[in-house]
Amino acid sequence: MCITYVNGLGSNFSLVAYFSDVPCEEDEWRNAVTAEMCHNCSICIDNCPTWAIRKDRFLIDNQRCLSAINETPGDFPEWLPSSVHHTCYDCLRCQEKCPMNIGHTDKMTERIVFMEQETEMMLQGTPVEHLPEDTKRKIYTLGMSEWYEAIPRNIKALMNI
Repeated sequence: MCITYVNGLGSNFSLVAYFSDVPCEEDEWRNAVTAEMCHNCSICIDNCPTWAIRKDRFLIDNQRCLSAINETPGDFPEWLPSSVHHTCYDCLRCQEKCPMNIGHTDKMTERIVFMEQETEMMLQGTPVEHLPEDTKRKIYTLGMSEWYEAIPRNIKALMNI
């Protein structure tokens, strides 16, 4: 895993791949490069709650990344301190303070809020297909449906219950 930055968008986005057999006239691949601003900066490394970003390789260790851990059902790793839980999905601590994201965090199109009843249903492990339509829409909009099974565990850790 790595943090990818897109000019004009910042780094808070999801990469999606599409495959096709349609011929492509432009076929330019470039090697990954570190942004100039990153050379003398360690803000993402310093803000990672699980020490998943390595200084020597500048890659994210997905075995330690809280975003990856929060999307994987089952028990949390034994080494993971309870103090790192701050969200019921994802993490993004590495990106919150990144100077290259200044001005991009306000581009969210919709603030999604789960009501107490919705949260209770998720805590109980109610399957997505049995949730009210509005709750399902929120889950699909956030992309949580793929790893919804981990959400009850994450909420419990976040609420310390």
